[in-house]
Amino acid sequence: MPEVVVANPQPVIVAQQEDPFWYGVRQQLGNELVRYLIWLAQTGGQNQQPATPPPVQQLPASQPLQSYFPRATCGDKLPTRASAYLVTIYPVQIRYTSSNLNVVQDRFCHDAFVGSEGRRIFVASFTSRERAAIFARLMESQFGNAFIGEPEVIDERPF
Repeated sequence: MPEVVVANPQPVIVAQQEDPFWYGVRQQLGNELVRYLIWLAQTGGQNQQPATPPPVQQLPASQPLQSYFPRATCGDKLPTRASAYLVTIYPVQIRYTSSNLNVVQDRFCHDAFVGSEGRRIFVASFTSRERAAIFARLMESQFGNAFIGEPEVIDERPF
């Protein structure tokens, strides 16, 4: 079989002007979080692949991350079709303190709650480990601790 040689392996990048908000977020937390936030904005948390953000240009950051948050609920919505199950969810958690709970509910996810053992705050759950990891990095940057808890398998659609 003949060898295939690619003459120019460099990707072609079409310059686009990026929204200053996304540039500011990218500078604060990196490209992965931007992909997550764009996906969240475009899909409302439905199970679809994250969108790829446009290339970065040097623009001033004009809006802080807090302009996107707080949200009534964070994370992925569960599928509505019964045929979509089994679903694995990946919970993003932070260490419980009353201060952490107040801040995460006030500034990020209103529906965050304390786990039954009282040591962890469940901030959001995702059907993609990748999105959970990206969101965990955001929580880590804000609280100094965050992790993805034990995945949970949901075998049928909740009523």
